Amino acid sequence: MARLLTKLQRLYRRAIGNRRTLLLVLALGLCLCTYMTGHVHAPSRALRFGGGTIPSEGLVVRERLLKSGRDSNSAPQSDTAETRQSREGSDSLSGDVMAPARKETNPVPPTEGRESGVEGNGSTRRELPTGVKMIISGINVTALGCFNDRPGRTERALQDDFFADYRKMTVELCLRRCKDKSYEYAGLEYGAECYCGPEVHRDSDLVPMAECNTSCVADQTSTCGGKLRVFVYRLELPPSPHQRVLPRVKSSDDKKKSSVTPKDENFFRGCYPMAPDFDQAFSIPPLIDERQAPKKCLTHCFLHSFTFAVLYNTTVCQCADISEHFHLRDQVADDTCDHRCPDDRAKSCGSLTHFSAYRTLVEDIRCTKTVLLPTNSRPLTALVSFPGSGNTWVRHLIEKATGIYTGSFYNDGDLFNKGFIGEKENWLKRNTVAVKSHRFDRSHIDKFDSGILIIRNPYNAIVSEHNRKHGGHTGLARQTKYQSQEWVDFVTGKSQTWTNTAMNWIRYCSNLLIVYYEDLQRDVVGQIRRVLQFLDLPVSEERMFCLEANKEGKFKRHKHIDFDPYTPEMRASINLYIHTVALSLKLYNKTDLPEEYRPEL
Repeated sequence: MARLLTKLQRLYRRAIGNRRTLLLVLALGLCLCTYMTGHVHAPSRALRFGGGTIPSEGLVVRERLLKSGRDSNSAPQSDTAETRQSREGSDSLSGDVMAPARKETNPVPPTEGRESGVEGNGSTRRELPTGVKMIISGINVTALGCFNDRPGRTERALQDDFFADYRKMTVELCLRRCKDKSYEYAGLEYGAECYCGPEVHRDSDLVPMAECNTSCVADQTSTCGGKLRVFVYRLELPPSPHQRVLPRVKSSDDKKKSSVTPKDENFFRGCYPMAPDFDQAFSIPPLIDERQAPKKCLTHCFLHSFTFAVLYNTTVCQCADISEHFHLRDQVADDTCDHRCPDDRAKSCGSLTHFSAYRTLVEDIRCTKTVLLPTNSRPLTALVSFPGSGNTWVRHLIEKATGIYTGSFYNDGDLFNKGFIGEKENWLKRNTVAVKSHRFDRSHIDKFDSGILIIRNPYNAIVSEHNRKHGGHTGLARQTKYQSQEWVDFVTGKSQTWTNTAMNWIRYCSNLLIVYYEDLQRDVVGQIRRVLQFLDLPVSEERMFCLEANKEGKFKRHKHIDFDPYTPEMRASINLYIHTVALSLKLYNKTDLPEEYRPEL
């Protein structure tokens, strides 16, 4: 090093009169200074972290893992004594989460006299490693390192807020989310999941950095945790005299002050006949308006905390919750409610004998509590279907009716983010009421004690799955997607999968309940009662009322394609598959396919 400095000094003296050479020398000197201060790879230099010495390497995790023969998205290796010793000498807070231009070389001084107590998720405030300070996109943070995580909602390292983005997740995106919500800690996991909280759970321990081995989906140079491993940052929040903003339930005063202008296009729930005791369902006086419209009625009922707005006889608006006197059964054709609303002629305001039902934004609190059961407390029951057949919808219905979370063979962060907490549970724990699956191989079927098979008309199921593939859970595929060879291949493959899913479960599952999607649409409550009876669970009438109020679920597709995507050749092939499944049902003494499935040959 001394010899290199001497050479630089000589070059500097020679370059005094040459501007270009002088600039070159200064640049070389700057690079050398940067090297010596730790802004580039310096294996011999170390930072204090969590009581141990961890080299401050600048290599990204992906490069380090590839050199050691491991892919950055692989699961952590077993923690043997040999690998622990290797990790202690090679793991680091690497440049993938600390870009060289952002990392500070001086560690944060240890926190002294930290208070202990119970906060946030109920865990005891605990001492955390000192970590390394840095600035990421203008946010002052301290990288605390890699912590183990637990799948249970109340055992997560960070429990207060969560979101996932499997296309755009970066460290900056997660930090920004947690900072905007005034959380002190942010953590990234599985490459695309972001967790926030006011503290780190007391049972989450620091683990070797090599276990946070998954790159962020939108930034391959950054680490976003790993499998049940969360990389945690502590954020420096601006001082504020106010407490952290938390979600809260609006009071009636708040509602009156707010401007409520609901869009009623997706709030219509159908036309229903008035029961003999119809008038007993309403606890407040009606709102009668000569210029009545659904938006006015929805606003009125929302401000009075009712779940449904009811319109009939052109001008009458009533507010109600589902009860023994008010229910949404025996639905009739929408044009039966033929009275147009005076202030919105495109909308229906019931008739003299029928009412138009609209759903408000108020949630029915009678069935909001949903729990995970103790491990090994339930038989292992599959909730199986061909994709696009309403599996997620049925999960929603079962959870509303039972108060028990459903599980999943998969690990869908989007569904977890929407409230399906059982999505992240081990599917073999037997702590959920049923486990979602789309598999139909014999070895998989044999793992279950029983199964609920959801069957949907393949013409609709295949289109639904194609829309999900290209438009997400609630969007539509563009029409051009139905005019390509990809659509032809999709129909060929998926029609075979639809057939194999039904036939294998019918053949190999000895205790099987078949539920038809179309029957669910006609009679949600009646079909879910069948499911509860099959699951050997009691029926709560109060929860059934709530189920009726919330039967739409969170992934309803309100728009549908307005053209026929199937060619005559496609229909001939699909019709043959339908008949094959019909014969299998008859052979095993199962419920016949609905009439609308039966094609004309």
